[in-house]
Amino acid sequence: MRIAGGSAGGGPGRSTRPVGVMAGVLVLIGCLVTGYAGQSLIEIGAPSHVSVSAGVIGSSGGIGNTQPVRVRLQVGVVNSGDAQVRVVGRWSDTITTAIRSLTPSVVEVPGGTTAEFAVDVALACTWPDELTLPTLRLEEPNGEEEPLQISGASALTDACLRGVPAARPIGVISATPIPSPRTAENQNTQRQDGRLELVLNSPTGRKVRIVSLKAGGVPLTMTSDRPGEPTSAGPSARLAEGSPTTLVLTAPKACPKQWLITGVPTSLRLELASGSAPLVQIGRPLATWLLATACAADGPS
Repeated sequence: MRIAGGSAGGGPGRSTRPVGVMAGVLVLIGCLVTGYAGQSLIEIGAPSHVSVSAGVIGSSGGIGNTQPVRVRLQVGVVNSGDAQVRVVGRWSDTITTAIRSLTPSVVEVPGGTTAEFAVDVALACTWPDELTLPTLRLEEPNGEEEPLQISGASALTDACLRGVPAARPIGVISATPIPSPRTAENQNTQRQDGRLELVLNSPTGRKVRIVSLKAGGVPLTMTSDRPGEPTSAGPSARLAEGSPTTLVLTAPKACPKQWLITGVPTSLRLELASGSAPLVQIGRPLATWLLATACAADGPS
């Protein structure tokens, strides 16, 4: 009875144990396969982080009588992402600037690195519209192409200022010291009152806003008969409003030390709202005015 009972009771117990172990093994293998497959999908399908910016870091050219002028822009690309991207050419031009070639023609930028290349452009300095940069074509890791904007359009203004006078965005019409009114004590001598009348225009008709100006690195107080928007440095001046713009400059109260070392300046550095800071030659009238006012032997007039 015990043998029969043991045989009857033990048979089913021995037969179900392998089935239970096998089921557990299958579940474990299934979990491993699922986990491995899921891991593979995550690794393969994870999107790459793409963060790319480009800007002009230098320019050359812009000289000559032919319009549009040829300008060579040195462009830097920063890839802050973790995957390699490529600059493969032009995406679109603008009304004032057209890309002629890239050197090299294809630029590879691995993740976390920077690259530099040259862009030859044709620049319409005489066109009255705002000077704007073209757009590059960026190839992402998945092969898709996107536009890549370039910053630093002020380099175009600088390039045009190196061109022929008719194409320059800022022209100097006159620079005249303002005399002080004659008084009973001063009938025979006409002294300057410390101000200079500077008349500028925009030969191309392009709108230009002057934020401030400096002479030899020294800021000069500026007022305008055609003020623009207020700035942190005071009112700005607008050009290309249909007629010349008159600026009245006030000489410093004393001759700055840098002028005593390097000499009285003959040019002005104009700081524009676009971020450009072109150097405009005034010549002898500026130097003569400063020598008669801030740097006069007997002190400012």
